[in-house]
Amino acid sequence: MGTQISEDIKFEIERHIQGEIRIDPASRVLFSTDASIYQVEPLGVVFPKVSDDLVAVLEICSKNQIPILPRGSGSSLAGQTVGKALVVDCSKYLNQIENINLEEHTAWVQPGLVLSTFNKFLSCEGLQFGPDPASADRATMGGICGNNSTGAHSILYGMAADHLREVEVILADGSMEIVSSYDDHEILTISMATGIKSQIFRTAMEIRDQYEEVIRNKWPKTWRNSSGYALNYLLPWSESKPPRWAGGQYPPRQSGKLNFAPIFVGSEGTLAVFSKLKVNLVPVPEQKVLAVLSFDSVAEAADATPGILESQPSAIELVPRAILTRARTIPAYAARLSFLERDPAALLLVEYSGDDKKALIASARSLGNDALILENDLQPIV
Repeated sequence: MGTQISEDIKFEIERHIQGEIRIDPASRVLFSTDASIYQVEPLGVVFPKVSDDLVAVLEICSKNQIPILPRGSGSSLAGQTVGKALVVDCSKYLNQIENINLEEHTAWVQPGLVLSTFNKFLSCEGLQFGPDPASADRATMGGICGNNSTGAHSILYGMAADHLREVEVILADGSMEIVSSYDDHEILTISMATGIKSQIFRTAMEIRDQYEEVIRNKWPKTWRNSSGYALNYLLPWSESKPPRWAGGQYPPRQSGKLNFAPIFVGSEGTLAVFSKLKVNLVPVPEQKVLAVLSFDSVAEAADATPGILESQPSAIELVPRAILTRARTIPAYAARLSFLERDPAALLLVEYSGDDKKALIASARSLGNDALILENDLQPIV
């Protein structure tokens, strides 16, 4: 592998795709950083326009041994979206909602769709995608599933893997496959075939059969984990679950079947490139009440969290003084901090959501007289 893509390979890719490929220095520098501290100049950047572009790019790159790096918005904090590879950016063109099924609360979306755009469209139907990372105004659905994102409402909705029903992927040889739920016979049939999909299935089942006990004994005790391959979804099993999880068993499972789609979640593009995702949707709560608690230290706020969880909140978010200080320097944010009467070392923002506003206010008030209670429009409740 060279330090950049040759003009011949660039020309070959251009002939087979409707989108664009750029290997000029300016484009490579623009994509050499993400939200992390790292800077690695890629070999080039491709902007696929249709799913077939992804197939062509992976076929050509496989033939020429060029590594691929799928990238969403570049909000990764550990350098996941920079590297010596051809960056695949779907956010320019492959950013559409393909289908919404209101009866089963699901949607097929393209990987470059930005989450906030998706939720804004869904709000007309009273629905939303549950996991809500802080980068939702720029994070793409492919990136969210690529690193198994979640957010402030994780205690209610879990991880991205818990909301992926099916996924259309492009494998390393350029083959396009749909991955969903299978019974034992279907898994065996796929595993005995040839091709990369069969190889992935065989390896996955060998890991499950040989290392189930190790996974159960050594896997992190916390359900909130976006640190690599989601091996516990092979069982599927988790020693703990989100405190407010209301979806039955956790992780979600279908009787007699194993959903392989979540196994691709968190793989950061190392198993496949997402070309289409079928995700689960959840209702938007009718009412929300926010309780704001001030603390003299971050440690004190952290110690208070287990007790707060007993009041059944829908979200808890820690805001340290550093963020408050920075917010006060930005006029748009400073104007929204008028409810703060002093300079706390940390805040806990505790949200309660549901249909009964009186019950939500009662839950918020159970946190004590020092809690500042706000409505949806951030107006204090007396």
